[in-house]
Amino acid sequence: MKKIFTITAIAFTAVTFAQTGNVGINTATPTETLDIATGNLRVRNINTNTGTTGDRLVVTDATGVFKTVAPAAGSIQIIQEAIGTTPQTIASGVTADINGATMTFTTTGSTTVLITYSALALPNAGGAPVQGSIDLIVDGVKAISSYYSATDAPSGLSTLGNYSTAQKVISNFPAGTHTIKLQAKSWFNTTKFNTDPFPVYAGSTAADSQAMKARISIIALN
Repeated sequence: MKKIFTITAIAFTAVTFAQTGNVGINTATPTETLDIATGNLRVRNINTNTGTTGDRLVVTDATGVFKTVAPAAGSIQIIQEAIGTTPQTIASGVTADINGATMTFTTTGSTTVLITYSALALPNAGGAPVQGSIDLIVDGVKAISSYYSATDAPSGLSTLGNYSTAQKVISNFPAGTHTIKLQAKSWFNTTKFNTDPFPVYAGSTAADSQAMKARISIIALN
């Protein structure tokens, strides 16, 4: 009668289960819940989710013990930008949002934010110079404003105007979801924004649809 024997090879690693409940790898005396004496730690197919509220930075001390730390003061938490979209006109005496110059973002913890914006206001018709203001609206409240004016140009040009630009720093900006946007107030005559230069200045050199767009950006610092 023949007997058949199955031989199974088992690979053993230096894993220790201490009475304290700690687990040691390459050590017989683990001092933490999981204690790796030598070698590195690798996680395959790690979760790809990022930016979750409550995320923490993880570091190790001189002995290799993992700890969480608060983000360094002044480190960047958010950088975000929005650029104006479709051309629009705003009549005298009217206040309106500038198309595309709006964004929503979420901060974690109290931050310091720097908001920068610019918008190019131009007359909607010849012989009709314009004046007005640009308001930065943060969560429904005006934070700062800037003045604009524009007029006809000398012969050979179209209109004259400069970007109306401002910056606003807000300290102790609360955690949460926020919305910022630009509003334009036309004080005198009809003003146009997000102008496309191509219809006036024909040719490939003027085919830059972003050249006259409004824009707004935010940097949030821990």
